Amino acid sequence: MNRKYTILPYTELPVALGNFDTNRVTIDHIVLHTMVGTWQSAASRFNTYGSQVSAHYGVKYDGGLIAWLEEYNTGYHSGSYSMNQRSIGIEHEDMGNYNSPRPDVLYTSSSKLVYDICKFYNIPIDREHILDHRSVIPTGCPDALDTNRIVAMAQ
Repeated sequence: MNRKYTILPYTELPVALGNFDTNRVTIDHIVLHTMVGTWQSAASRFNTYGSQVSAHYGVKYDGGLIAWLEEYNTGYHSGSYSMNQRSIGIEHEDMGNYNSPRPDVLYTSSSKLVYDICKFYNIPIDREHILDHRSVIPTGCPDALDTNRIVAMAQ
């Protein structure tokens, strides 16, 4: 039961070889992140050979969706390889304004994406399965992103 990307509209951007692999296990989590900058800077980093970082999706400040890495691949996003193998990573643009509020349209798009992923993979829409990056490893990510709001809207 694999698919390439969400059914929602998106823009597909490349990820360099070496920044992901194909050692997937059953997908049962989503990890939410902040880009700490623009989608363009994240795209550049993900497409730089040897950076060893990637995510499956990005949610732009204006609500647009980016599909970076096919869901059937393991992205390098959470800092835990075992979590990477079983999760979808979603980055959220903050325009370089760390810890600032995000626009409603970003939350709307993110919650639709979370809902779509959960529906396809039969992942419960709860905080045990939709995680902040900081709950996987010690980090400030996803800073001020209101992940509880995303989960509530996805429900």
